[in-house]
Amino acid sequence: MTFACKRYAMSPLVCYCMGILMMGLNAILISQKTCKTNTCDSVHNNTDAIIMTHPLASTNNKAIIMTHPLASAMKYNNILASVDNTLRVGNPETRDNWILNKARVLFFQGGQVLDVSAGAKPYKAAMQDTIGWQYFSTEFEDNKVLTDTFRRESGDTGTKNMKSLHDFVGPDISDTGAPSNQFDLVLLTEVLEHLPEPALAFVELKRVTKPGGHILVTAPFTSGSHQQPYHFASGYSREWYQYFARKHDLEIVEMVSQGDFFKLLAQEVSRGFGCGNEIPGIMDHRALEHVRDFMPQYFLQKSKHNTRDTASCFDQFTIGWMVHLRKV
Repeated sequence: MTFACKRYAMSPLVCYCMGILMMGLNAILISQKTCKTNTCDSVHNNTDAIIMTHPLASTNNKAIIMTHPLASAMKYNNILASVDNTLRVGNPETRDNWILNKARVLFFQGGQVLDVSAGAKPYKAAMQDTIGWQYFSTEFEDNKVLTDTFRRESGDTGTKNMKSLHDFVGPDISDTGAPSNQFDLVLLTEVLEHLPEPALAFVELKRVTKPGGHILVTAPFTSGSHQQPYHFASGYSREWYQYFARKHDLEIVEMVSQGDFFKLLAQEVSRGFGCGNEIPGIMDHRALEHVRDFMPQYFLQKSKHNTRDTASCFDQFTIGWMVHLRKV
């Protein structure tokens, strides 16, 4: 496996995921025995056994019955899931809860919030109607299609009159069109990766924020390409935020991971099972369903029971960072 990773220049994360999957398949092969096809049916309903077809078995018209070391554990997948119903794959809920909890804590009567490059304005209802902020939004002139398929937000798809949708429209992140020193709370959520020059965001965010005001920024550390042609980079690390906060005299109040190494693995393993066509004949569909359901929950449980003090890889990767800044 190490040889393959080096030969094909795989990233550590991809190599790790492949290693986990290979270990699972190797475990299936540990205690195998062959049987004639007409005797396999009696074993097929045994939940501790998994039946796989094997290229080597076809010459003898035999199937291979493989007892899976994890099969009994897989039967408790529902128990694993019920231990903590907040253990879910994916990060939008984590991010949204963090943003809205911050908005509740920072709220005061008459406070104004600016949502920069707000797109379909997913936070408007909660910010304005539920919490009570005076809500304002900005968007860039080139963002004609206000759609986020991952969040299933359609907004006003294809609308060209941006000024009818947003309070302020500007050419790019260096000029949002919003007034200076005006807003008590400024949001920039999942936008940095779509900016060709993301560092310019700090200058503009600071300009529009009142002295003593707050800025909430989220962006992925790992992500696939999306919302093309406006996806330029990811990998925004803790140190990246620290550097630009110091450079622009912004105080970091809090920096929280959207999901540690294990949550990232859970997300990507789940994505892998849902992406593309399955390989015909590689595994009995019931076995595949067990593995698909079990592995993400396993990593979510591992995230719950580990910290950076107990797992050296804990901070190696993250889904992304949620950063609370204050203009001093």
